[in-house]
Amino acid sequence: MELLMKIQPILEQDLISNSQQIGINLSTHFFLPFELISINLLIALIGAITVASQY
Repeated sequence: MELLMKIQPILEQDLISNSQQIGINLSTHFFLPFELISINLLIALIGAITVASQY
């Protein structure tokens, strides 16, 4: 019985890996900056493709 008392409860946060924590933060706390950066990267990619296709 004493052994069961010494076991610490496993928190849900301990089971989440770093990549999952980054994904959770990007989709909750940093949603708007993440979307703005992704739109800027998409515009830059389209611009690079159009410039490359002209030459």
